[in-house]
Parts: sequence; structure tokens; C-alpha cells
Amino acid sequence: MQELITSIASKVGISEELAQKAVSTVLSLVQSGGDDGLVSQLFDKMPGAADLASAGSESSGGGGLMGMVGGMLGGSAGDMMSAVSSLKSEGLDMDQIKQVGEGVFEYAKEKGGDDLVSKVTDSIPGLDKFL
Repeated sequence: MQELITSIASKVGISEELAQKAVSTVLSLVQSGGDDGLVSQLFDKMPGAADLASAGSESSGGGGLMGMVGGMLGGSAGDMMSAVSSLKSEGLDMDQIKQVGEGVFEYAKEKGGDDLVSKVTDSIPGLDKFL
């Protein structure tokens, strides 16, 4: 996963520490919003992804209005808004958030294949808006 974090930091122009938080948040969103069996299959092909996802679920909660609205919505929509809010509170703008998401899913396709990643992303309503 360090390879992914380094790549994201370079691509987005952020520190590796912030890239790790961002990747962790995206993976947490995938873990909480995606089909459990499919996510498990994908994470098995991405050693360290489950640990990063767990770290992201502990640190994401999002602040401000977006986080509150996300909490009220619940489910995938709420998770998505909370993740965006959390990343914005770390100083990322929407373009950078989209770049992080694209980078994570490009890496996932390299490791797990297009078919599996498509099935995972299709199982998360609204995710396509951020990819």
C-alpha cells in the first residue's frame, strides 16, 4: 500500500501523511458501502487495504455541515458525504478528492482486475460521481 500512498502524494501534490489519510478514507468508504464479499475479494488482492480501511473508519466522521448531513442521511449517501467532508477538513478540494479516488481505483484495477473493481464500484450507489 505504500506504493499507492507515494503515488497519490506525488500525483495530487500532497504529503504522504495526508495521502495515507485520504487513501484510508476512500478504502473505508469502499469497505462500508460495498458488497462485503466483493470487497473482501478485492482487499485480498491488495495487501494492507483492510487495515487502512479500518484506520479510515476510525478517523473519518467529517466535520461541519457536510458531516452532519452525511450522518443524518445514513447508508451509502451518508458515508459518501461524511468521507468528502472528512477529506475537505484535511484541506483537500474536490478536484484533489477526485484524483485520490481515481488513483485508488486505478491501483485496485491493477491488483484485482477491471471486472472485480467494476462489480465493487457498482455495489456502491453514487460512487461514480467521485470517479
